[in-house]
Amino acid sequence: MTEHRITDVRQSKRVANRYSVYIDSKFAFSAHFDEIHALNIRKGRLLTGDELSELTDYFSERKLRETAFRILSYRPRSEQELRNKLREKRFPDSDIEDIIREFRDKKLLSDTDFARQWVENRMRLKPRGRKMLEMELYKKGVSRQTANRVLDDILGGTDQSETAFELLIKQPRKFLRENSVDTQRKIYNYLRYRGFDPDDIRRAAERFITETAKSED
Repeated sequence: MTEHRITDVRQSKRVANRYSVYIDSKFAFSAHFDEIHALNIRKGRLLTGDELSELTDYFSERKLRETAFRILSYRPRSEQELRNKLREKRFPDSDIEDIIREFRDKKLLSDTDFARQWVENRMRLKPRGRKMLEMELYKKGVSRQTANRVLDDILGGTDQSETAFELLIKQPRKFLRENSVDTQRKIYNYLRYRGFDPDDIRRAAERFITETAKSED
């Protein structure tokens, strides 16, 4: 039976209560102080193949979970975003799916909550038309069904032409041209890029031209 030896247990110089564990003279994993004692990790200990597998599996899962928590601590993520980030760290796909399922079950990960926060932040800081918001959510990996449900909930009953008009009126000189046709063209290109429907753009442009004309009288 092949045996393996814990050849060194080194305390980290940068992280308190963290140790680097070497097995057969190769770095195997890092462990917390309490794990070192609870799992009887000590220099010179011999491990069977099964014991080695159990230890490496435990610390691999622990590292995956810590990495997932750290990624989510920066900002909310969709499931697909978290999946992609963990793949970049080269964790096995099967383990990634397990942690995503676990986080989803524990309400730590939710595409619906992510989509809601994304849309609410967008509409507060950088208003967009529904089409643009849909596209952004799809790129984040949110399903069409979830995206549409959230957008219906948040934008349902709101007048998108009003949102478009508010964008225009914040910086009127950016859109005013010598004639209304050129003004409408400038407005159309600006609002279309931000995902507004043609009808909403038309109503916003007409109102903008009317309002700015009044202010100049």
